[in-house]
Amino acid sequence: MTDAPSTETYTPCFDWVVQATGDSSTALAYGVIWRYAQMRAARCYASYQRLSSELGWSRQRLMRHLQALLALELITCTNPKAHGVTRTYIPVSRQRWLAAQAPLSQGRPPRRAGEGEGAAPPTSDESSPVSEPDHPSHETSTQPVMFHDPNNTNRNTTKTPSRPSSSLPKNQLQTLRKLTGASPPAALRARIQRALGSQPDQARLRACYEEWCARGYNPRSWAWLLEWYAQNAIPPQGGGSVASAYPSTATANDFARWRQYQQAVQEGEDPDEARSRLHL
Repeated sequence: MTDAPSTETYTPCFDWVVQATGDSSTALAYGVIWRYAQMRAARCYASYQRLSSELGWSRQRLMRHLQALLALELITCTNPKAHGVTRTYIPVSRQRWLAAQAPLSQGRPPRRAGEGEGAAPPTSDESSPVSEPDHPSHETSTQPVMFHDPNNTNRNTTKTPSRPSSSLPKNQLQTLRKLTGASPPAALRARIQRALGSQPDQARLRACYEEWCARGYNPRSWAWLLEWYAQNAIPPQGGGSVASAYPSTATANDFARWRQYQQAVQEGEDPDEARSRLHL
C-alpha cells in the first residue's frame, strides 16, 4: 500500500535573504510572500491576516517585517496608493536584487533591517491596533500636527487709554470742573465748546458763574455759560431775562417752568426755543 501524496505546506527561509537582512524573521516574511506569489501571476494576493496566521504572528509583527523588506527593496507593492483593497506584493529575485545593489555598494553601505525583532517601521507596533484592514505598511498615515501655544503670541496687549467722549479740550474741562465742581453733560459739550471759543476768558467765566449762584439760580445749570458768557453780558436783576427767573414775586408755577427750562437746556434743547416754549 502506497502513501497518499503529501499536502503539507511550508514557508521557505532563504539564506541569501537572511544575509541581506540580518534577521531570520524578516527572511520568513519574505518567504511567505514568495510562497503565495508562486500561485497566480507571480504575485502575492493574500491579506495581512492570512499571511500573519501562516507564520503564527500578530498582524503588527508581520507589518514590521514587510516594512523592512520594502525598505530594502526585497519586495515591491503594486498598489501602494489604493484604498480599501488588499495589497499585492512581488518578491524580488536574488539575481535582480544583487544587480540593483551592485551600483550602490561603492556609494553607501548596504541597508540592513536590523537585529532580531527590534527593527519596527514607524507606522505600526505590537500594542497599537490597525484601524484600516489593508493599510499599506510602508506609508505614513498621519500628517505633522502644528502646536499653537496660546501663551506665546506676538499680539500687542498694551491697553490704549480710552479717549474721553467729550469734544472739549482737557484744559477747558479742568477749568469748568475747578469752577463749578462738576463736568458738563455730554449733550451740551459741543455747544459749550462753541460758547467758550478757542481762548476762554477765565475771569469772565468766574464772574458769570458767581453772579448766577448769588442770585439763587441752580448751580448745576449751564445756562449762565450758554447765555451770559456767550452773550458777554450779565443782565440786571428783574430785567425779564432768564437770569431773573426767580423774581421776588415768583409763584409756584414760575418755579416749575424754570425747572423745566433747566432740564430742557441740560438735555440739549436750544435755550431760546425752550424759553419761548415755556413763556419765560
